[in-house]
This record gives sequence, C-alpha cells and structure tokens, in this order.
Amino acid sequence: MKLIKGFAIDSSSIAASGTQRAVTVEGEKGSNFHLEIIQIVSGDNPDKYYNFETKSFETFFRSSQNVLAVTIGSRFRLPISFPAESSGSEYLVRLFPNLHLGSKLDTDTFSNSGFASINITQIADTVVTFTPLTHSNSANYATFPSSVTSTGVSGVSIGTASVQWQIDNAETDAGAFGLVLTRQPIDTDWIYRVTQTVNGAISGLQEVVLDSVVGLSVGMNVTNVSGGSLSGTPTITNIDADNFTITISSIQTFADGITLVFKAAGAAAIKNATGAGLNFDAWNSNALTVIPSVISKTVRTTATGTTIPLNGTYGVSASGAPSGNLVTISGVGIKNTSANSVQIVSAGEADGSIVMQVAQDIKVGTKVYFSGCTNSVKVSGPIVINSYPTDNVIINLDLDNFITKGING
Repeated sequence: MKLIKGFAIDSSSIAASGTQRAVTVEGEKGSNFHLEIIQIVSGDNPDKYYNFETKSFETFFRSSQNVLAVTIGSRFRLPISFPAESSGSEYLVRLFPNLHLGSKLDTDTFSNSGFASINITQIADTVVTFTPLTHSNSANYATFPSSVTSTGVSGVSIGTASVQWQIDNAETDAGAFGLVLTRQPIDTDWIYRVTQTVNGAISGLQEVVLDSVVGLSVGMNVTNVSGGSLSGTPTITNIDADNFTITISSIQTFADGITLVFKAAGAAAIKNATGAGLNFDAWNSNALTVIPSVISKTVRTTATGTTIPLNGTYGVSASGAPSGNLVTISGVGIKNTSANSVQIVSAGEADGSIVMQVAQDIKVGTKVYFSGCTNSVKVSGPIVINSYPTDNVIINLDLDNFITKGING
C-alpha cells in the first residue's frame, strides 16, 4: 500500500470577504486519492460542493467536477477559492485515499486510514455603529447627523472610524435657546446601552431575575426604568447567566415586566459588555474634538436701553446654563462698562430680543457677537477598533455629559 503522509490547509477563520488558500497533500510516489470540499449551508437549504473546474461552490453535485482524483509524485498543492459570505459559513475539506488502488493514509499521521477532513469557519461581518445621543434634550436639537459605521470580522479584523458630525440647535421658539459646551468629550462619554425586562417583581432586594442577560457585564449601571422609580445608580456586581439573574449594588423595588436600561461607559466597560475593543484615546480633555461655532445676530431696531431687539435669537442663551456660565456680547458700540451678560432671551426666528445688565445705545443693523453659547458644534475625531464584536453593536456619544441646553433666563 502506498502511504499518504500529509494533508493540510490553513484552518484559521476566514473573513466574510472570502480568501484563497492552498490545500497540500504529501505521500509516496504513485499514491492516489480523491479530494472534495463542501460548504455547509444553514437551515433547510442544500449544501454546496466545490467545482474544481469553475473554482466556485454549487448546489448540484457532479462527480466529475466536484470530486478531484489525484495521483501524486510526492507532493500535491492546489489553491482553493473561498467566496465572500457576509453572514459567514462552514467548510469541510475531505480527502479519501483510493484503497482499491492500493493507497491509504499513514496511521502514524492520521487517526483513520480511510479518510481525513479539515473544518474551516468563515466568520460573519459585524457592524459597529457610532451615533450621537441625548437622553432628555431632544427638543433642543435639530435632526442628528448620520451614524458612522465600521464593518469587520470578530477576531480577525482591525479598523478605524472617523466621526465628522455637525450637531445643531433646534430652530423652534421652544428649543432654540442655544447649546453650551461645558468641556471636551472623554472616553467615558462613549457608551453602550442595552435594555432587559424584569421577570418577577422584587421589593427591597438586590437580586433581579431578567428575561435575558445578553449584553450585560459586571460593572454596568442601571440608568433608567420604564415604571416605578430607581434608587440611585446601581451597578451590576454579579451575573448568574444560567438563571438569568443579576445582583446589583443597592436594594431596589421593581415591578414584573418593566424594562431596565443598562449602560457601559468607556472603552474598558464597552469591551467587557460587547467584546468590541475600541480606543478613544483621541477623545480627551486636551483634544479639540468638539468646536463650537461663533454665533452673531443683527440689531433689528435701535436699542437705547437694556433690551436689544434682534433679527432672530435662535441659538442665543441667557446666562446660567449651567450655573455660573455667562453669555456675553461684543461688537461696535457695545457697552461693557460693568458686568454685562444676557439675562433674558425672548425667542424669535426673525425677531425677538435679549435683555442685558448694562443699558445700550446701539444702532439698527449693528452686528452683535455672542460668547458662552452657540447654535452649532462640530464633532470630529478618530476611533480605533482593535477588535470587532461577535454581534452588531451601537455605541453612543452621550451629548448630555458635555453639552448643556440653553435657557431663556
């Protein structure tokens, strides 16, 4: 019997984009074998077979094209084309020695002299989506810009995402009192959120049974409940995945069927929860990832007191949002002889007015510049993706952490 001594192909995971890999067989001169490659198709659909002539997988099995008969000198090598499969797949590469022609697998190398097989997994693409978020100030923002997405393969790919957003103040009398940038965004302003449902009411307890614990990890905070109230901001201290039970850091009273919102803040916590290895080093207090635009308005009619009529006030805030923030004005003829910040804003798209601390004498048409508020900020910066998660995830930039809505005074 002639011995086949080696059979190999790179069996590491294949990216969803596909690849080409070479199968290699080594043996004694004249050894003979058959080679076939099967794509395992999930569900009720039939498996597919590699056509060695067309170099593609097909549903119909034709022995002349889907089974390759080979007689080797000492070594055989053949490139195999694995197709792109965005949802992933499984492949089975099988070798059968021709026993009736006097060939077999060397039992010093193979556990079975009759056949050998190698399994290869193709991993589905996953998408990481980055998008801005406000929890309670949606009336103060115009429509948010489009999300930024990055696609890769878990355990295989690395990537980057470039955020380029313009976040605008709303253009309504109720919501157009400007935006106040209080600081630059940092690592922990990027958050991952997941909602789970309480399965069984509790009263004064720390253990909570949920319908699912998928997406949860120790260290995540409970930030919101759909019914009743939340005492503090409890943290998950333990997860019993078998019984869908979490332990949190403080006693709570929850009704059956309400939903809890959990949050992981910052790269480390997000990785624990999702498996996504993200790097937000470019987002720190010393970086200018958010730049407010300079806002200006025009005097509508000559002002001779503390009230200044304007050709629109949208984007202008009164002082005090947040506490201590001063909104001031400058321009030709503006009197700032003493403390002089905006006290009241009467909103109007093409009219309206502001009230200052110091009486003014400003001519119609004078341009007034505002400091301490804005109607728009530009958010820009890179995000490094060191590893992609196994499932699609949405990562939010929590605007409420560093942008305060303006007030009318």
